[in-house]
Amino acid sequence: MESRNQRVSYSLLNLRTEPRPGNKLLDFEKIIVSTLFVGKDNSNVPGAPPQIFETLVIGGPHRSESWRWSTWEEAERGHRIVVDLLKKRQRDRFGG
Repeated sequence: MESRNQRVSYSLLNLRTEPRPGNKLLDFEKIIVSTLFVGKDNSNVPGAPPQIFETLVIGGPHRSESWRWSTWEEAERGHRIVVDLLKKRQRDRFGG
């Protein structure tokens, strides 16, 4: 049996942020994307598949955004999608 809060995936991103007042250079902020097996069904929808994995963004403008998954495979794929989404949002905002 898998233990609670077992890590599925972990990514540390250094994404650009708006410059601080008085600073003309862009700042970089560390953002963590963490996907865990939480071991508790968080679906809250009767008859829906159990949502036992969670991806959470820690830091940055998208902090506390989260997604839930039913299987290990969904969680791994979802983690990669979230990381790509954050990188795309940054490119759309700052270019490059």
